[in-house]
Amino acid sequence: PMSSTKSTFETLRALHVVIGDALDDIQRVFSQPTFPSVLHNPSRTTNAYRATTDYPSPDMPCTPTSLSEQLAASPDACVAASRIVAACGQISNIVHQPFLSLCDAIMGYHLPACLRLVEHLHIAEILRESDAERQQGLHITDITNVIHAHTSSDYVDPTNLVHALRLLSTHHIFRETAPDTFAITRVASLLDSGKSVQDVFSDPQTKYEDTDGIAAFVGLCTDELFKSAAYLTEAVTGVQFPPEIKAEQDTLSAFNLAFRTTVPYFDWLENGGKDPIGGTGRGACASGTTTMGGNLTIHNGTRLPVQCDASKPTPPKSFRLERFSKAMTGTTGWERPGAILGGFDWNTLPKGSTIVDVGGGIGSTTMFLARTFNTTKLNLLGSTTAPLIMLGIDKSQGMPKDDTNFRFIIQDRPAVTDLGIQAWHSQCPEMLESGNVEFQGMYISDFFQPQLPLRPPHVSPRPAVYLLRVVLHDWPDSLARRILINLRAASATETRLIIADHILSLACVDDGIRDYSGTEKQNEGGTDNWTLDSVLANIEGADRTLAPPPLLPNLGKASATAYSMDLTMQITLNGKERTLRELTELALSAGWRITRMTRPEASLFAYLVCEPIPLPDDAQAIYNAVVLASTPPILLPSVVSDEAPPVSAPTEHEVSPPYNAAAAHVLSPSPVLSVVVALRYPNSCIPHVVTTR
Repeated sequence: PMSSTKSTFETLRALHVVIGDALDDIQRVFSQPTFPSVLHNPSRTTNAYRATTDYPSPDMPCTPTSLSEQLAASPDACVAASRIVAACGQISNIVHQPFLSLCDAIMGYHLPACLRLVEHLHIAEILRESDAERQQGLHITDITNVIHAHTSSDYVDPTNLVHALRLLSTHHIFRETAPDTFAITRVASLLDSGKSVQDVFSDPQTKYEDTDGIAAFVGLCTDELFKSAAYLTEAVTGVQFPPEIKAEQDTLSAFNLAFRTTVPYFDWLENGGKDPIGGTGRGACASGTTTMGGNLTIHNGTRLPVQCDASKPTPPKSFRLERFSKAMTGTTGWERPGAILGGFDWNTLPKGSTIVDVGGGIGSTTMFLARTFNTTKLNLLGSTTAPLIMLGIDKSQGMPKDDTNFRFIIQDRPAVTDLGIQAWHSQCPEMLESGNVEFQGMYISDFFQPQLPLRPPHVSPRPAVYLLRVVLHDWPDSLARRILINLRAASATETRLIIADHILSLACVDDGIRDYSGTEKQNEGGTDNWTLDSVLANIEGADRTLAPPPLLPNLGKASATAYSMDLTMQITLNGKERTLRELTELALSAGWRITRMTRPEASLFAYLVCEPIPLPDDAQAIYNAVVLASTPPILLPSVVSDEAPPVSAPTEHEVSPPYNAAAAHVLSPSPVLSVVVALRYPNSCIPHVVTTR
């Protein structure tokens, strides 16, 4: 980003100008009588704007419904704020002593450790309840007295807690208003569940119910995810994996080493979610203890022990699972509210179309769509155009037609869908009762099984849209590809796939992405012969860089969260956030072509629209194996034949009785038949496939 012809001082001055110009843009937003849409070439002046509304105070709790917070969340203000954060990060890196910059990085682990402590102790709730009027802070003695009143007299030492709060105050998360006295801030208020101190201590199991999920997300990130990150090196190199499980290294992660288990993360969540010493992850509670007793299995150096309790045939209710499910609703902060409406032209879908939310969790995204498109005369976005502009939504595209009435299916693991049904009964019971929304419980292996055809009252056996929101980043490429192949096989020509994930920009200009002309396709080989380069050249909305020099092309510090999420996926699930190039190549290998990318300016969270193209031969072979290995097995002669045409999802009439290998030859119209035998290992969702002729 720094040109070799510029001196360091010139670069610093240029970054200073970026900050000043961006601040002018923010003040311009706040000085407008109504919500501005786009600032078209705003004039630059040195005069300060007299804002009619002040920017949100860092010393006061965040109130999302306030005018100042709504203005700060407007697209123009967010873009300008990103430039300020990026420029300040670069300036800090340039002027800070290199050793001190290195120290900030290598000792940054203390921040999540301290955040875990204060979230566990419900500090935000204590400060909000005890200091709501004065906003002058609460002394550490008073804070610990509240904690001890609900736990035990020696639950936490105030001399230890005060140092954690001071570090967080040094990073502007809390505020030290007087010696050993701390107050809530705009940032720290997001830790607040909104519940009373009495409630969170008496029943921490339900702390995150009926919340926005941000506190749950903090708990998730600073608990098992933070602990797993310490084992990144060992997981990447495999140096601590016993020889007999080296072959499974692709499916084991840093999480498995940290929690000493071979059980995949989601299975672990569903089976109690206990750590190696029996901890459940719950916050401080009235009983004075947050763990359930259990024996610590000693690691003998040859295998990773699996946590279990033979005396309990049914796993205990998992606090960490419920927290994870709620935390996923808190991640909406990654994207602009309502961004999914602009990520796809929903009004092009016929009335009654079915939208399948694959891995949709408890259905938060679907709930937004259902409320928008299925509620008669519901103006979810407000009665004026101002909120539409705030969301950056084209009114002609985003507002629902009067006759859409879509049907929705939410697919996820049974333990998660059970939580989702509870949430929908609480918030949108009429959607479930009408049948317009249904949940389908899937075991993790079902991700890799054929999607069954839809039955009436769905208007078509194939969905109009498959939605994968923050799903593919959970999986390594080989397994993510299998998910995409199964969706492709179950799709009609008109079916569209929407992928919502962080799309990582490079820290340099990506010259491989050509500017999209929008006038003609640049695929010289024809529409049936898409290549990586031709697809990249035809993705509407793709960009080579997020910012001009002297800023980093990916906006540096302002985009850091997405790159942290990338490593989070790796340490937990061996997954990843992907670059546009990586995701395009992955989609192509599974019979999908990305046609459009939509993301707000200065954001890395994007919606990708994909259309089906012919399945590559090796992808069809993978699907053939999946069909034969399914339970109950599905035998399609046209699928297993060497001369098989492109496959499609099986229909009810194509489902055979249990597969009998000895009788397979009588079902084949071809003189040469590839017989695929799938051997399933216990507790494994990945079949070992052997092909004989």
